Amino acid sequence: MASEWRPGGTEEQVPSRRERRPYDTRSAARWIVSHLRRYPLLTTGAVVLHSGAWWAYGLAPIMVGRVAAQIIEPSSSGGLLFACLWLLVILAGDACLSMAANACTLTLAHRIERDARDELYRNLLGKSQTYHDRQRIGDLVARATDDSRMLSMMIHPGILFISDMVMGFI
Repeated sequence: MASEWRPGGTEEQVPSRRERRPYDTRSAARWIVSHLRRYPLLTTGAVVLHSGAWWAYGLAPIMVGRVAAQIIEPSSSGGLLFACLWLLVILAGDACLSMAANACTLTLAHRIERDARDELYRNLLGKSQTYHDRQRIGDLVARATDDSRMLSMMIHPGILFISDMVMGFI
């Protein structure tokens, strides 16, 4: 909680933006989507960059065919060089877009892992002392660590593999 100055010279404990936003816990899918909605720029960036990388990857064989056509029947003196440079630009663009998409997805996965762990710890702090007396603390901490790590792995590389399969069929 952060302190906020109020008129009259008093300071009041105000929950930060992160603490104020509730997550939708009606189902697991809604809970994940509510976490993803906290980071719209990363989510959109990952989708757009990944789609752009697949577009460049799909364009590369077309350019290889044009380079082969220039080797078989040259159309102008600089046609082969121009086609090779375009192929190089497309492949470099594919590599850059893929790295940027992976960086967005990995950052998103780590932030959701952090937020989920924070949400769990806040929930545990709200429990009564009798609840904590009945539980083994080591099991709770191990479960929190492992489950949040699995959540991170679900997003990166899990969602990346699924999107690769979907985009590969398209």
